[in-house]
Amino acid sequence: MKPRALKTLVREEIDRLIGKNHTLSRQSQGVSKVLSSRDGSRNLSEGLKYHLKNRVPLSENVYRPGTKEFFGLVNEARRLWVEGKYAATEEEYEIFESDLGKWAMHEGRMVPLDFPMWDEGLNESFADHYGDQHGEWIELSHDDLADNPEVYDEVFSIIDQSYAYVGGHANYKSAGDVRTSDTAVFALIDVDDDREVDAVRMNKRTEFGLKSIASATDGSQEAKSKLKDRIGKELTSQGYYAEVSDAAAAVALKKGAPPISSERVVRTILGGKDIEWHGKHPDGKFPGTYGWYTRAIGGDPHTKIMVGLPNVGNLDEAKYKGRTVKLGKAGASKSGGRAHVFVRDPKTGNIRKVSFGSSMPDAMGSGPKAKARRKSFGERHGCADKTDKTKGGYWACRTTKLFGRNIPGWW
Repeated sequence: MKPRALKTLVREEIDRLIGKNHTLSRQSQGVSKVLSSRDGSRNLSEGLKYHLKNRVPLSENVYRPGTKEFFGLVNEARRLWVEGKYAATEEEYEIFESDLGKWAMHEGRMVPLDFPMWDEGLNESFADHYGDQHGEWIELSHDDLADNPEVYDEVFSIIDQSYAYVGGHANYKSAGDVRTSDTAVFALIDVDDDREVDAVRMNKRTEFGLKSIASATDGSQEAKSKLKDRIGKELTSQGYYAEVSDAAAAVALKKGAPPISSERVVRTILGGKDIEWHGKHPDGKFPGTYGWYTRAIGGDPHTKIMVGLPNVGNLDEAKYKGRTVKLGKAGASKSGGRAHVFVRDPKTGNIRKVSFGSSMPDAMGSGPKAKARRKSFGERHGCADKTDKTKGGYWACRTTKLFGRNIPGWW
């Protein structure tokens, strides 16, 4: 028998013997219950009344996590539970036994206990949040960056620097433009000690795959090298493609990106945009490559070539390293983040800060995909057996519940 199951059985037997009214309920819909109004239910807060009336367990707290009302509701229900006026579900029992809703002093300031929080200092730099992946490319979406808008400032800074020689990027004149862009995947990397983004690759999603819409570095040789390798990896992978010219074209072609030489394919992908097809470069540059065309961008003509392996089905084929390849599908990954929680060490009574990886971005929500992610995570990590609050694994298993709303079950 698993330790958690044994603990539950012992707890239920003790409750039965001493006749407590807050006996543990294992029913999935086992919603908490308070004694009659003559016992004080008339004095309940509106929040608790809502939970009782709608049979919503406290583990699905109606208030936003971290607010005064959120903690107040937990403490109110705990008080009634201690008085024997509240029958708790299994998840509520765990909440009431914890220190959630309580505060303690840690390193000179008051901190909430047993309440996970995103790592502090994110407003300082990109690496404050993703420093554990220093030197590695990290793929993020707008959803990932929603709580970290300062990263957009760092991205724009190096875009502005990289495109300064042509008067700036045609589409990105501010950090706000980056934030509202149709970018599906931001590939970011920090390679030095300044803790800020040093290179970026932005891709938007189209019906033909992921199209590169911007690339930039801070100008350092290491960042440039990393970006060139990234460009080569993307543009020789199924479903990635780009329109390039000049220096960017030289990098892509040198890294093995196959040029798309079919005018029909290029015109189809560009969706009717007005282009002048050349085939060979009109100025004689890049001898041996075919597929050049000129089109207006920002009111100015630009000579470009499309490279990579876009998803065009049976529309055409492409040459890659001397062989014919079929064009298929592509995808992009999404990373989670780091979080922390303050806990009271049961052995010493001291307050500790426990850091852990959080899969919250991929596991929030009540949809079938989110439920499947939580279930898979719980099974892989043995969440049912994690009982030590001083370990990161305990909190990684519970982060979706404490950060989320209306999410049934811990995992």
